[in-house]
Amino acid sequence: MDLSPYSGPRISYGFPRGTFDFRAVRPDVCFTCEPEQSEIIALDGDWPNLFRGLRLVRGLLASVGSGPVNLVDTLMKPEFLPVPGMNVLLDMESGMEVNPRRLGQAYAAVEHAADGSELASIQFFDHGESGIAKFFVTNLSVTHAFEELVERHGCGRAVKRVKPLPAGTTTVAVAPDPDPAAVRNLWAGMSRSQAGRDFPGLAGVTRLQALRAAGPEYAWRVTGDRVLNALAESSGNGSAVCGIVSNEAFTLSSVLPVTHWQPCCCGTTFFGARGQFTHRRGTVMDLWVTRQETAAGEVLAVEYYDGDSVFRGAVSPHPESPDRMRGWWREWLGGAEGNGE
Repeated sequence: MDLSPYSGPRISYGFPRGTFDFRAVRPDVCFTCEPEQSEIIALDGDWPNLFRGLRLVRGLLASVGSGPVNLVDTLMKPEFLPVPGMNVLLDMESGMEVNPRRLGQAYAAVEHAADGSELASIQFFDHGESGIAKFFVTNLSVTHAFEELVERHGCGRAVKRVKPLPAGTTTVAVAPDPDPAAVRNLWAGMSRSQAGRDFPGLAGVTRLQALRAAGPEYAWRVTGDRVLNALAESSGNGSAVCGIVSNEAFTLSSVLPVTHWQPCCCGTTFFGARGQFTHRRGTVMDLWVTRQETAAGEVLAVEYYDGDSVFRGAVSPHPESPDRMRGWWREWLGGAEGNGE
């Protein structure tokens, strides 16, 4: 498998102290957050122009969290464009999607780390004021373009120009549990769709409803330890995993050649040169393995759902992964004759 398109130079997002000076950029709206003395500037919520301006900054490390998982990938040349007929901005290079109507507020921040470095980022929050994504400036970014973007979009800290979705638009009617035969008839088509909330082909049926109905030949529950073991076997063997994480406003997918892994304060993180995937501990999660038959053979994927049965992310071996990696995943995650519970 050729991993060169997914590798490249190693990313760093720590800068020497004093690289950024928000008080010089917008002294009228910059405020300081205790106790780290971070400099913060609220941004104006002009989402189309804010995201369009990221193309000049370049080399951004996008981190998207959603319940039990977090995915990080590098946006080398982001160019977010509106999708006709949809309330979505799409980055043509990475495939990252943003739903601006789900965004409540954004801040530009310069944070001071314990090692003396500083981190510059744009941090996004939903209408409930929960953090949902961070875009870090890196050693591949154009730092003056970042400061110019902050200067253009900086505003008073209390300004909030985006209205929440109208009442009733956040809830989608869920159909009754589907007929297992109907799910199985459509199962092959699921491999051609991006993992998400809905099951393709059955209106109103959620993906998790379909997994439960499909039967153990197609989908089964698995424990977190087995998922971690399968991911650990993917480390440093010349292959890659495909990950996707989705929350209220962002959907990020990535191909990650895993070089190493290690426990961290929030769970276990699997690292690549340009990104990382974190399986969080201490969160309620419902893990399912899905099985697909393709021209390349059997493909297993792990799907993450939170305590409310909402889809949060998925991870699987890259389609071009060697047979030995598929075998490791089959060994740890089980199959139709014995699942991984």
